[in-house]
Amino acid sequence: MGKHKRVLRIALIVAAALACAVLLPPLALLAAFLVLVRTLAGGEAEPVRQPVSGGSCEVDPPSLTAGGAPSPVTVTYVVGEGGVAEGGSVRLCPGTVLRYGPSAWQLRLQWGSGWGNLQRRNPSKANHLQVRASRDDVALSVSMMEKAMDRTQLMWLKRKMLQKLGFELPPLDPRDVFMANHKVTVRLERGSLVQGDSIEFELGDGKGLRPPLVAVPTEFAFEVDGAGTGSFELERSTALLEAVGGRPARFDVVAPTLAAPGEDVRVLVRCLDESGVISPEYAGTLLVNAHGPVEAPPSAVMLESSGGLAWFVGRVRGGGVARVHVRSSVGGIEGASNPIVCRATRARLLWGDLHTHSIISDGTQEPRYMYHRARDLLGWDFTGVADHDNWSLGEERAKTPEELALMISAADEAYAPGEFVTFRTYEWSHHVRGHRNVLFGPDETPVFLPFTDPRSDTPARLMSELAGKDALVIPHHPAWKTHFGEMRFDYGPRDERSGPGGDLQRLVEVYSRHGNSEFHGCPRPVSHVGLVKGARGKAFRAVLRKEYAGQKSGSYVRDALAAGYRLGLTAGSDEHISGSDPYRAPTQIYGGGTTGIFAPARTREAAWEGLRARRVVATTGNRMLLEFSINGEPHGSEIDSDGSVHVAGHVVGTSPLELVELVKYDSNGYREVWQGGGSTEVVIDWKDPSFRENSFYYLRAVQDDGNLGWAGPTWVDYLPLGRI
Repeated sequence: MGKHKRVLRIALIVAAALACAVLLPPLALLAAFLVLVRTLAGGEAEPVRQPVSGGSCEVDPPSLTAGGAPSPVTVTYVVGEGGVAEGGSVRLCPGTVLRYGPSAWQLRLQWGSGWGNLQRRNPSKANHLQVRASRDDVALSVSMMEKAMDRTQLMWLKRKMLQKLGFELPPLDPRDVFMANHKVTVRLERGSLVQGDSIEFELGDGKGLRPPLVAVPTEFAFEVDGAGTGSFELERSTALLEAVGGRPARFDVVAPTLAAPGEDVRVLVRCLDESGVISPEYAGTLLVNAHGPVEAPPSAVMLESSGGLAWFVGRVRGGGVARVHVRSSVGGIEGASNPIVCRATRARLLWGDLHTHSIISDGTQEPRYMYHRARDLLGWDFTGVADHDNWSLGEERAKTPEELALMISAADEAYAPGEFVTFRTYEWSHHVRGHRNVLFGPDETPVFLPFTDPRSDTPARLMSELAGKDALVIPHHPAWKTHFGEMRFDYGPRDERSGPGGDLQRLVEVYSRHGNSEFHGCPRPVSHVGLVKGARGKAFRAVLRKEYAGQKSGSYVRDALAAGYRLGLTAGSDEHISGSDPYRAPTQIYGGGTTGIFAPARTREAAWEGLRARRVVATTGNRMLLEFSINGEPHGSEIDSDGSVHVAGHVVGTSPLELVELVKYDSNGYREVWQGGGSTEVVIDWKDPSFRENSFYYLRAVQDDGNLGWAGPTWVDYLPLGRI
């Protein structure tokens, strides 16, 4: 008996030791976190201010290569007429200036810009900051938060933890606290500076400043307290630092997907580096070769001043599928366009994105830049900058009147009938019931209904408030399971019979940078931490686990369609223009999606009618043609039939089509009733032999390069002979 007790005692000691070894380190880390990390608090709201014309500033060099090696950058502030007295200060403010108008500016932090954190402790590491005055008799002191983003995020995490535990903390706008922590204040401890003197901020002296992975321009503004009174004025002069593409690797050739014989077609050529960033390094002759029924000029010119872009015009001479090939006169750079399907048709397939974000919410650029990017840099036909209704991070603040006015005016200013279409829109971003974009028709007066307003705090109430308006409500990333661990998607009323405004929800975003929401187990599932490497990645995945909804969640697009929602399929980017490294931190890990709208013209009215009629296609970013009709009615329709279902379709891929399938749903569930593939073009001509009940059909395509596409659904309600 004594022997058994000793064995038991030893086993208990070993178990206790193992438990201590496993539990004590994380408990110690938690204790250190709670003791050493301050709680995020305070921070004055960044005011909307009238900038003053005082000093000036410049940045050298004006650009770095996106994803390239770190390189030093010097931002120089030149003192204006009033000078800076002893005890006065100059403050460097990295980020972006949000310009409501010429006399109304506001400093904004760029979330996830990828430009990294400035530091002053270790000159042998990247992003080290050195500050010096042009006069030797001036002594400076520098005040800043080291690695401001990382440290402020830890402070915010402690705040969230305390709030979850029931502690009541004073409200704040975390956007302003993050911005305040990124500012660098330089005080004149001895001596003064007069007009023409300067202060140099060398960003990355030694190892250099680390650039972002993509083309994210960042801006440096200056606040000046010339008299040392503690009152800072915002200077009108700012310095812009850009991240641009490196060595040219290929041409991206963008052409219309549908064109009629006799029609002129505009073709955009974009010079890209190996990472897909626009490269300004190529200038010269482009040799053009059109294949198929399109006639193009034999050459075009990419000017040095164009920043890696060129346009030329071709003409459709007949029917068929054409492609345009472009190569450089020197250097071996080349690229081919998307397919141009040439046929007699009034419809055009307009490509664009209904779901991008600016720095009005949590993007990195002004809304005007987002419209410029869509039209001039990407060659899109339309876009919508759908900024969030609330500033988030769990500290909700609805948009201000100034922000709302800028959202609408920027969309209206960028609209060019016949050339480029913009939509007035915002995102309703409920963290539990799900996110959706609200779009307003061409002649509709937008109304702002945030989820924090009791009148619109559920999908049903939102749509009830919108009832009677010419609007559309588009759910997106419904399969995202977690947002602070809480999101469970609520689709709201199915139609006008199930709730006021239910007829406004006619579309759903099946795919975005967050991932695919088509069905449980679909390719490209929702994820933000799938690429993060090392121990950090393992920790993120252990905490977040699978970020997509479960099989029985009811959140997927197929679930909603099966439940009776009649939703056409769109895709978007949810673009914030983030330059962060997906291998180091949670981020959107997929390429953005694109929506195609069948419409006869590039106008708000025509595009809006295409959206309302669900005459749309969705892709993971490529411009493939997908279309089908049932009994002569285009996809997106609702029709009746006494038993005849004839499907005619056409798919033309940007690369070989690995699989094209027609998906049917009825009381037997989902099944693939027709399949094809094996070439770049697939024609569907199929009759359903088993149609005897209400059904719907949609088209999905998979290319050999991994790109996906969707069109439909079309709903066919069964009515026996004689009742139609």
